Formats: sequence, structure tokens, C-alpha cells
Amino acid sequence: MKNLRICFLFAIIANFYFSFNVNAQNATYREPDYNKPRFFDAYPNEIKISTTILDELLASRPDQTISKSLSSDNNTLPFQGKVLSEVNREDGSLRRIMIKSTNYPEATLTIWKFLDTQGILRYKARILSFTHGDAYELEKIASGYAFIKKGFYDIINE
Repeated sequence: MKNLRICFLFAIIANFYFSFNVNAQNATYREPDYNKPRFFDAYPNEIKISTTILDELLASRPDQTISKSLSSDNNTLPFQGKVLSEVNREDGSLRRIMIKSTNYPEATLTIWKFLDTQGILRYKARILSFTHGDAYELEKIASGYAFIKKGFYDIINE
């Protein structure tokens, strides 16, 4: 009876070992595709934007159509689209909106307005398409905020 228990225990341990080993061998990773087409080659690497424009976009509601220049000079980065979703935290510490672009197919603009851990109001935003090789990410600069052009794989790991 003792030998039967030892064999049964060995069978269970072997089953776990082989099932985990098979799963580890089947893990697949996608290699980066650095030849994806680019949306924003015609635009500069840095585009300044005012918080007024960001706040106007954040005031949009789901299913609303928007048409706005995403630059302080009002003509550098035109963006048209439809608001897909919004998120508001009840205490006002977070607002997020997602807009699906109509002039950059398959791209979305996501904007966050939030209070950081010190209670300072901050903005984050991205214009991103999973089928294209470039994107814009909003960053804080000395004079306010600007969209900075980045490569897709600088932002996303596949």
C-alpha cells in the first residue's frame, strides 16, 4: 500500500512538471515590426498644446463628434473623431476620455486629467494606432505641455 502511495505521488508530481514545461515551451512572443507605416511623418517631433484645448476635449461626451487642432497654433495637428468613452471619478481626481479618429484610421486619442500624489493637476495623452509605427505622447515641458513624437515600440511592448 505504501508503494502505491509513493507511485501515485510521483505520478502527480510528474504530471505537474510536464504540464508546466509544455506551457513554457508554447509561449509565443511577437517580434517588433519596425516596418509599420507611419502616420505622422509630415508633422514635427514636438507640438505644443494648451491645457484649454485639452479641457475642451475632456468636456466632450460619448458619441459626440469632435474636430479640433491639437496644437496651440490651431493648424499643426488636425484631429477629427468620435468620443468612444469617458471615465469620471466622483471625487474629481480623475477624468479620462477616449476618441476614435476618423482622419487617422485605427488611431485613438486618449486623454487623462488627474491629481497626482502631491495634489497637483496633471495631464497625460496619447495618439496611438496598433497598425502604425509612430505615435504622439503628451509630456510636460517648461512652457506647458507638448505632444512628442515617439516610435510605437517606445511606448508599447508586444
